[in-house]
Amino acid sequence: LRREGALAFYRGVGSPLVALTVLNSVSFSTLRAAKDGLGIGPIRPGGMDLRVAVAGALVGPVTSVVSTPFELVKTQMQLPGVRYTNTPDAFWRIARTHGVHRLWTGFTVNMVRESTFMAAYFCCYEHMKAQFAGNGLLGQGVGIMCAGGLGGMLAWATSLPLDAIKANVMGQDLGGRLRGNIEVTKHILRERGIAGLYRGFGPTVARAFFVSGVRFSSYELAMQFLTDGLQR
Repeated sequence: LRREGALAFYRGVGSPLVALTVLNSVSFSTLRAAKDGLGIGPIRPGGMDLRVAVAGALVGPVTSVVSTPFELVKTQMQLPGVRYTNTPDAFWRIARTHGVHRLWTGFTVNMVRESTFMAAYFCCYEHMKAQFAGNGLLGQGVGIMCAGGLGGMLAWATSLPLDAIKANVMGQDLGGRLRGNIEVTKHILRERGIAGLYRGFGPTVARAFFVSGVRFSSYELAMQFLTDGLQR
């Protein structure tokens, strides 16, 4: 705060905001396509269909193509001593200095993370929504928000170690020798132990409940609005 002011806390926030706008559209549309392809119908209260997890995992390779450059730019912008004017400037300078391919540094671990995250995210949400809203345990709106929140908590709890590895891979000096995923993992375990893979677990999982609850509520509301509009 003393050196850079309150705005330092928001450095690199433009990249994930833009990415989330695109990724929300891509992830939900890809999930719908995957569910249709696997023949997955609505889940009944008390029922279980683990194919939803498979459909969610199939979202990962698609979203990671989009998310990897944005995640890399966000990570690079948050490094101490690195100065970029804004997100487009960071994209341009990284591509010009290190090559366009460097924007996809960490793609493999990010793809695995995305697949793990989406599998837990959507599977938990679909089943919890059926229990809460379908059983009448909670009102439709509250049920969807709680189901989304629990989905977010489970997704982050399962994928946080992969996120830690991804952040360390993407946080390297792009102009030097880049360590691979296994080498980075060994370094984290050697320096910090298993706890290093779960740094920030509590705040991350707690935040996920609120963020994911709002995300799914917004999605369901938008879909209902579009459905009602088409039926008129």
